[in-house]
Amino acid sequence: RRRCGFMSYFSHFFLSFEMGCRKPAPEIYRKMLTVLAAAPEQCIFIDDTAENIRSARALGFRTIHSNTPEDIRQQLLSLLETANKFRG
Repeated sequence: RRRCGFMSYFSHFFLSFEMGCRKPAPEIYRKMLTVLAAAPEQCIFIDDTAENIRSARALGFRTIHSNTPEDIRQQLLSLLETANKFRG
């Protein structure tokens, strides 16, 4: 978790092995939403597996498909820049 350097941007992190569920089963995504009391479109799901990305996206999550911390960092910066443009 710490090696990526962008964790401070997020309020929660979910790891499937800690939750007792396996991706891409919808149950894991529903558990996350319950804990967060959030809608899928308010969340970002990050994973390195295309199948997991597809299942999260099908439920309405914003997704980042990446294999490296640097790629995740770049995609997050892009999302933050876009969000800041809408804030004014």
